[in-house]
Amino acid sequence: MGKFALIAASVAALSAAGIAGAEPANVLVVQGGRALADNQRSVGYGDLQLASAADRRVLQERVGLAIADLCDPTHFSVAEPHGSMICTQQAWTDVQSRMGQLTARFASR
Repeated sequence: MGKFALIAASVAALSAAGIAGAEPANVLVVQGGRALADNQRSVGYGDLQLASAADRRVLQERVGLAIADLCDPTHFSVAEPHGSMICTQQAWTDVQSRMGQLTARFASR
């Protein structure tokens, strides 16, 4: 439950600051493919050592939790029977390259 509170607080902070496309330091913004006000989740990684395989797995888990929350089937109507699956695929596609860049940058240190 604490992870979701952290995610919610980060999203609130981003919304309050009016940051739409920029990512603050030590935060990945995971975005779904729908044009909704609530289509982003923030995932902090400032506490992780991404040169470590174990911490890269933790980041992967955090992103997975954020995507699961973002693309929860209850956010979609019966008119969108595959909406959750499509949202999940789009969110992973959106964030995977940035995760790869992060891990490559930290692994080279």
